[in-house]
Amino acid sequence: MLITCRHPFSLGETPQARLTFRRLGPLTLSGAAELTTSLPAIRLLGDAERDQVWRLTAGHPLAMEYLDLLLARGERYQDLVSRIEAAITARTEIPRTEIPRTQPTELPDATAEQIASAAGDLMSCDLFGRLGTAARSLLIRASVFRVPVTAEALAARPGPIAECEAAGLLTVGPGHELGVHRWTAGALHRRLTLAGQGAQVAEIGR
Repeated sequence: MLITCRHPFSLGETPQARLTFRRLGPLTLSGAAELTTSLPAIRLLGDAERDQVWRLTAGHPLAMEYLDLLLARGERYQDLVSRIEAAITARTEIPRTEIPRTQPTELPDATAEQIASAAGDLMSCDLFGRLGTAARSLLIRASVFRVPVTAEALAARPGPIAECEAAGLLTVGPGHELGVHRWTAGALHRRLTLAGQGAQVAEIGR
């Protein structure tokens, strides 16, 4: 049985030795190539740019998808690259001239995670900022739940649901349940906390 999870866990009385944990690191070059050629905006870029996307996102699939969504919404590639590089430098202190040099699979785990997080935070917050008021409110409410919930539980209307889904920030399950990826939720909560709205998020989650 294969289980994907964010943190290691225990199965109660089951001997822990029977569990084997493997960390899923950045996508390999071939894995990134397969993903980027399937994304509608990124696949229009040249080989060098697609390789740069892999490095700027530290091979994180969701960060690559965010980048694709922003390009599809009219963001200029070089402008977006400059902003991502600046965010990575601010988070990691890696000089901008050195960011593209190391392949993500060769980076220390902590560094790869920092780079992916910096890029992901910037882009997910950009996508969030483009939402209408009702869609933003819905996404905030949905983000405090660790598991998908029904639209009725969130008092969510079809329009905001569709807007959040189109932005790549909300998933709609087969039973129409709504969920926000924990990576996305973390970026959103950090943005709201910096904006002085952390208490509001905490109150919604109670």
